[in-house]
Amino acid sequence: MRRLLTPLLCLGLLVAVATGAQAGAISQLNIDGNIISHLEDNDWELLAYDMDKDGKLDVGDRLLGMIEIQSFRDVHPTTSTLRTPSGSTFTGVFLAEVATKSASTVFINGFDFTFKPAGTSAWSALGLSNLPTPTSAATMAIIFDDSSNPFVNPDPGNGTPNLNAAIGTATDGTQLWEIGFAGFGKNPLEFWTAASSTDVVGQEALPGGLIVGGSLNVTAYINGPRLVPHDFVFDGGDGVDGTKGIFTHVQFTGGVERASPGDKVNFQVKTDTDFYIRPVPEPGTIALLGLGLAGCGLIIRRRRARA
Repeated sequence: MRRLLTPLLCLGLLVAVATGAQAGAISQLNIDGNIISHLEDNDWELLAYDMDKDGKLDVGDRLLGMIEIQSFRDVHPTTSTLRTPSGSTFTGVFLAEVATKSASTVFINGFDFTFKPAGTSAWSALGLSNLPTPTSAATMAIIFDDSSNPFVNPDPGNGTPNLNAAIGTATDGTQLWEIGFAGFGKNPLEFWTAASSTDVVGQEALPGGLIVGGSLNVTAYINGPRLVPHDFVFDGGDGVDGTKGIFTHVQFTGGVERASPGDKVNFQVKTDTDFYIRPVPEPGTIALLGLGLAGCGLIIRRRRARA
């Protein structure tokens, strides 16, 4: 019995080390540096800075929004079923400034937009105490590991507008990453685009369609694991061949989502976006596992020698 217990105890300790080193939402992903994770979300956004106050999205205007990941799965090298977060999930906030606006190549009478980082001062200028100021001027989004319940709430005032409180439900977790244009817009692989049937910001104005896409990099590691660049979205979906050469840390696509009355108390548009990341184990986790394996092996060998 004692010979059996020793390997079982070692196995239990190794599992504890592996799961404890990365807790929360991160621990629910399969992380080995090769697996690409698909994170499916809901987003809520509004025109937070309207330069000419016409309700239309123009160059220089800024969109503020929040994110909640509602399910995830592995998509490379194999595909798994969608899993629902348990106990914690990824949440986030973003602020993006319109860089260009042109006639759409997708929608008749529509518009194509590109976005860029708004700069750190733009975040603080909104005057929202629950909206953190990023450490990098290149940051467009801040991602959190959130264990609050509910994870986010677009209408915490139950019909009474309170944007700061709503944003607070997405920023009350542990900061993981800041993401944006690590090359400050000079890297051609980095982009955030949208094609829309209209330039009027509002849920009711978007029945004609909305397509968003982005290719971003980590601008600051806070408490999250390292991410490996991949090309899963913008290179045929296989994540490995590299014929287009668009390798970045975070890639995403999305479109408009059906909104409830509560979704529109503090925000103007609800969207559904799919994010793709490739996290790797922390070096400390690998080292601890190595030491654990070595220690368990030594104990087992000594027991065998005594026997």
